[in-house]
Amino acid sequence: SRCVQKIILDGNKLHAFPKQLHNLNCIHCLSLKRNSVERIEGEILHLRETLRILDVSKNSLSWITNRFGEMNIEMLHLNNNSLTSIPKTLLVPNLYKSLKSFRVDANQLVEMPMHIEKIQEIKDLRVSNPFIFPPPHVLSLGLDSAIKYCCQARKRGTTVQSLLKDNGIETSLSDYFPVPRQVLKGDVSQLIPQDELVSFDKSLHLFLTGDPSIKEAFHLVDDILQIKRSSEGKVYAVVLESIVSLLHEKEVQSEMSLNGFIRLDIKRPWGMNDEFVDCFAFPYRILFDENLFFRGMGFYDTL
Repeated sequence: SRCVQKIILDGNKLHAFPKQLHNLNCIHCLSLKRNSVERIEGEILHLRETLRILDVSKNSLSWITNRFGEMNIEMLHLNNNSLTSIPKTLLVPNLYKSLKSFRVDANQLVEMPMHIEKIQEIKDLRVSNPFIFPPPHVLSLGLDSAIKYCCQARKRGTTVQSLLKDNGIETSLSDYFPVPRQVLKGDVSQLIPQDELVSFDKSLHLFLTGDPSIKEAFHLVDDILQIKRSSEGKVYAVVLESIVSLLHEKEVQSEMSLNGFIRLDIKRPWGMNDEFVDCFAFPYRILFDENLFFRGMGFYDTL
């Protein structure tokens, strides 16, 4: 069968990659300039071993598969499109090793492509966009300075993320850039006042951009952990007070005692001055089963 290595489909009003391309597996050069292509789908990966030149400039491109970094393209032109973001994995694990010409200028990107500092053999690099990250004053220093700035900021972000994770707080680096926004989510965000969450984002931004007012990631993380612990203490105090109050009710004590959920004849030296005080004793098994605990109390509605 004949092997087609070069396909030029410029200016054909195409809205997508032609499906016929899926049947060709030895294309070396593919040009789709001046069309209306909106997406680069995962199907392109069947050309990862042969495709070396891809030009999708001057289209309506707004989305690229997350696996595009598996390609081995040498010339990639994505300029003059409608991209507002590109995958974090655009250049990894393979693409950064092969690229010699990379154009992604004249889009609407707000963040410098990740891993761009890894590209070693580049001869033609054009990335001009309305970036927020890096900021204009850094871009004015030149592309090399901008790339170095981004690399350092992302390294700082990884440090903060790691410290938070070590303390049981999961975050996503995608929320750190181009500007930190709602970095702390989920359960932890329920324990911290909204103004403190906003303050953390602002402080994180200062740290990522190298502001001298925040020199160590440890201090940034420690401050938010102290606020979290303080809030947890207040929540636990309220919950404990409610449970103890409930356990003092004779009906609850009787119900739990009958079901083997509680003992009321325990005294321990746990008073303020180490004096013996009355205690409620629970079997271990119910402390690890919230439903069992409340069922033993028999007071779902009350709680």
